Amino acid sequence: MCIPGGKKEARETYREAAIREIMEETGLDISGAAMTHLHVGVDDTGYLTQCYICCYDEKMGVPRQMEEGIMIRWGSSQELIDNSPYELYNLKALHEARVAIELLINMP
Repeated sequence: MCIPGGKKEARETYREAAIREIMEETGLDISGAAMTHLHVGVDDTGYLTQCYICCYDEKMGVPRQMEEGIMIRWGSSQELIDNSPYELYNLKALHEARVAIELLINMP
């Protein structure tokens, strides 16, 4: 289990890449959604990771399988940690998401 992701194409912003990757992997159109930039990480090999969060709205569509052999389903944050080859990445992203959500909830 993993969070949708991929690589940024030339002349594409990181936000545009996130929108495109979500569309390619889930069929959801998040282009009109308010997105919050959560995390920038660089691993030991120099691989840069950008993480964004947005709230799902039914107007975005219904998640569906867009690639052969990739099952799409909603899951809990604990499942992302327990059942993923990307455990450390998912753990960082989920921590950042929780912090951002807490900030949004507690805004005056």
